[in-house]
Amino acid sequence: MKKKLLIIGINSFLGSNFYKFVINNNEYLVFGTINKETYRINKYLKKNINNIFKINLNKNNDKLSKLLDKIKPNLIINFSGYSNLDLSEKVKFNIDIIKNIINSIKKSKIKIEHFYNVGSCEEYQGSKFKLKENKKLFSISGYGKHKIKIHNYLLKTSKVNYFKYTNIRTFNVLSKDKYKKNIITYIKSNFINKKINLYNKYAIRDFIWIDDYIFSVYSILKNNKNNYKAINIGTGKGTSIENIMDYIQKKKQIYFKNINFDKNKKIPADNIKVANNDRLKKMVKHYKYLGIYKIIDKLI
Repeated sequence: MKKKLLIIGINSFLGSNFYKFVINNNEYLVFGTINKETYRINKYLKKNINNIFKINLNKNNDKLSKLLDKIKPNLIINFSGYSNLDLSEKVKFNIDIIKNIINSIKKSKIKIEHFYNVGSCEEYQGSKFKLKENKKLFSISGYGKHKIKIHNYLLKTSKVNYFKYTNIRTFNVLSKDKYKKNIITYIKSNFINKKINLYNKYAIRDFIWIDDYIFSVYSILKNNKNNYKAINIGTGKGTSIENIMDYIQKKKQIYFKNINFDKNKKIPADNIKVANNDRLKKMVKHYKYLGIYKIIDKLI
């Protein structure tokens, strides 16, 4: 018998891609929740309308608990919540969404095998070494602090409510999603005027292609035998924004006039965030991730 998988936030960037993957994979009996926008999954609304439910997770109501009682999922994965790109330091962060989800699980009195929540590499302070999951969490950004607070809350409530919990700590995902810009698509959109305003061009980040990310999440759900409390999803390789710019300029035979790279500038450790993905490797085995330059070729 197929296990029942509930995906919370299938209208999000990552959630919609994962939802489409598992629907096509056909290994789970899949259910999904949406909040408002449905543009990313419109093709699936009619096809799977009986398994898609509209629930406002910002409100503490009985809709989700009743849904849980009805479908009794074995696994839950949450993609809902704030986006790093949507927030500024002036935003007042709260964890009401995740609290409402957990309260609904309590009300329903169902027993789930595992609860997965999508975290962020922003939970880490940068380091010149690859970041391990057991590294002490620290962030100077509001978004990073918000994600750390969620993680700590879920660690505590999972023990009290006797369910397994894992933070899927996500590094920098790139794709062709027309609704969500990334560093590559931002640069591409400025080819004509050749002027780019970048913050932290010397930063080094771990970039992963969307298909590789989705396969990684799928593999974690299948193969997390050690029940890790956190698993990094990244390629384990870092690339600077400067190197990305250099590659694009050479490939497209263009020069961005207002960018001057200081080749002698030192990169502070907190500008380096690269995943130690040893835990992930145990689950994806010999899977090969797409390199950053091949990703750039796909995007431009």
